[in-house]
Amino acid sequence: MSVTPELVLAQWAAGMSSALFLVTRWRATSPGYAWLVSGVAAGFAFLAWAAGGRAEPLLAVAGATGLVSISVAAAKWRPAQDMLEAVAAAAGIAALGFVAAQSAGEVPEAASVVRALAGAAFLGAVTDEMALGHWYLIDPKLPKTAIERLNRISLGSLAAMVLVVIVPPSGIFSSLESSTLTVLAWVALCAFSAVLLVLVGRALREPGYASVMSATGLSYVATMVAVGAVVVAWMAVEGSLTTHVGGSGHRMGV
Repeated sequence: MSVTPELVLAQWAAGMSSALFLVTRWRATSPGYAWLVSGVAAGFAFLAWAAGGRAEPLLAVAGATGLVSISVAAAKWRPAQDMLEAVAAAAGIAALGFVAAQSAGEVPEAASVVRALAGAAFLGAVTDEMALGHWYLIDPKLPKTAIERLNRISLGSLAAMVLVVIVPPSGIFSSLESSTLTVLAWVALCAFSAVLLVLVGRALREPGYASVMSATGLSYVATMVAVGAVVVAWMAVEGSLTTHVGGSGHRMGV
C-alpha cells in the first residue's frame, strides 16, 4: 500500500494511547498529563477519520481517546480512568489493524498489520516521552523513572520497527534493486533516532533540573525524526515491492 495520511495518523493516535496506558500504570504523573496526551491522540484520530473517508473504526478510536480526556477532568475514581484508558488503547490498536489490513493489497495482511503496530509503538512512545519531558518541566518534583522507562521502550520499539521493515515477506531488502535513496534515507532517520534516544538516556543520568531540560529538547527532535522514519519506512517497502514486480511501472500494494 502507498503511505497515506490516515495510516500515519492512526499509527500516531494508537501509539500515543497505548503508551499513555503504560505511563499511567506507573502512577508517576498527574491527571493533567493523561488529559493532554489523550486529547492530542483524539485529535490525530479524528484527522485520520476525516482523511480515511470517515471509516467507523477510526471514529471509534477518536471517541475512545476523547472519553479519556473527559474522564480525567470529570472522574474522581481512578479505576474508571484506568478502564477508559485501556479502552482507548485497545480501540486504537484495533482501528490501526483495520486500516493496515484493508490496505495490505497482495501482501499478507499479517505483515502489514505487524509493521503498522511496530511503527505505532515507536512513534507513540517517542511522542509521549517528549510530552512527559515537558510535564516534568512544569512539575520538577516528579521522579525521572517514567521518562527513563519510556526512553527504553522507545529504543526497543525502534529496534522492533527496523526488524519488521527489513525482514521478508516484502521487506526493503526483498529486492536488491529496491529504491536505494529511499532506503538510505530511512536508515539514516532510524540511526539518527537511535542516537537521539541514547543521548536522552545519558542526559537523564545527570542530576538536577537541567538534565530534564536537555532530555526534553532532544526528545522533541527525536519525535520529528520518528515521524519521518515511520513515513519513509512505508515508502521504502513500497519502492522495494514496485521494483520487485519487474520495473515495468506497475505499482503493487504494500
